[in-house]
Amino acid sequence: MAIVVMARQFPRALAAAKLDRDQGHLLLVQHAAQASRKLEDLAAKESEAMRVAHLNYCFSRGQTPNDLVAQHWSLHRLAQTQAAQPGFEVTILQRFHGDTEFEVDRVRYIARRDNPREPMASPWTLPWSLHREAQGLSPHVFHVHGLGFGVQVALLKKATAGRVPIVVQHHGGLPPHGMRRWLQRITMRSVSGFLFNGAGNAEPWLQAGIVPSRGRLDEMLEASSDLRAIERAVARRTLALDDAPIVLWVARLVPGKDPFTALGGFELAAQQRPTLRLHMIFRESNLLGDVDAWIAARPALASRITRLGQVPHAQLASWYSAADVFLTSSVREGSNYALIESQACGVPAACSDIPPHRYIAGGARTTHFFPCGDVHSCASAIVGALRTERANARAEVLRHFESRLTWVRVCERSFEIYRQVAARHAGKAFGEVDQRNLRE
Repeated sequence: MAIVVMARQFPRALAAAKLDRDQGHLLLVQHAAQASRKLEDLAAKESEAMRVAHLNYCFSRGQTPNDLVAQHWSLHRLAQTQAAQPGFEVTILQRFHGDTEFEVDRVRYIARRDNPREPMASPWTLPWSLHREAQGLSPHVFHVHGLGFGVQVALLKKATAGRVPIVVQHHGGLPPHGMRRWLQRITMRSVSGFLFNGAGNAEPWLQAGIVPSRGRLDEMLEASSDLRAIERAVARRTLALDDAPIVLWVARLVPGKDPFTALGGFELAAQQRPTLRLHMIFRESNLLGDVDAWIAARPALASRITRLGQVPHAQLASWYSAADVFLTSSVREGSNYALIESQACGVPAACSDIPPHRYIAGGARTTHFFPCGDVHSCASAIVGALRTERANARAEVLRHFESRLTWVRVCERSFEIYRQVAARHAGKAFGEVDQRNLRE
């Protein structure tokens, strides 16, 4: 292993460096020794099981361990997939209403009592008990979920004396403003890696100075899906649907999902495809009155648009599998669970052109993109997605999902990032001092 070889070669390099008379070179020697010890520690750790500790600073509202797991299901599925791999130990550290420890699917949970009035940790949330547990874990990497916890990250680094690299994963949202932005800039300096669902999502954080450089960025999916495709004919019989082509829209009826671009695009596409139907699945219905008014103003279109509202999760695979095109019109996303679910069920997509959509579905040749808010381009994307022969299109989407988007692929990507970050962390001191001396 390259790490072991480097660790063995460092003593000889140090002996040669000690001959230098210049005091600056002696400083280099001291930092090189520190780097050598870090490399040796990393080499020793890599001969053991890889230990990963996830930290969730969001308060779990559940009252039981089962509630906790269910509330943070995507984190559990990632940890479960990681723990299922040979030679990996995975722990989740969680803010909770009480102190408890338990194991589910080979994932160890350590939950510690915290303030339920702070569902999202603020700069004044000080999770001392969680960090005391973190001190005793000695993982290869800490994986923190959410970019809004700079103070907690800085405290975690202090509690563990900076021995363990920290990666922080973006789960949606934009940088704060004012004093909180300044505080995030200071406290996030200790982060070894920032994970985004598409590098484009990092741009606001880079511009705000919270992510200090592109060199610390990595792309990683936020989640996958356990839904699986059903035969189209079977799905349509289950849902009592005829054979008319269907566009499916699944999102919340809120401004950020831009349902009116989806409706306008469908209206234009329906002029070219007279039998086309639109089905809309949604939970939050903030804009339902406006959507109803939009449809009422177009009586000739009303019979071709079905507002389903919320459907049971058990029916989602049937709805995705029955559709001919999945349409998403969001103007901003941290990820897009519905898009991932549609890819799992083999549905060609018409997507607004934003970074997470590119990252999730851009690898499928059947995906068609359109600029946000452009109803004419949206219509062209819908029609373009319908043109591909149905069986070939579904096979292409499923191939893409299996090669890029499954939980196993997300797990593999996480391990790749952990190893790279651990190696960078081990050699950080030497590299920084070397660069400083070169500038001097």
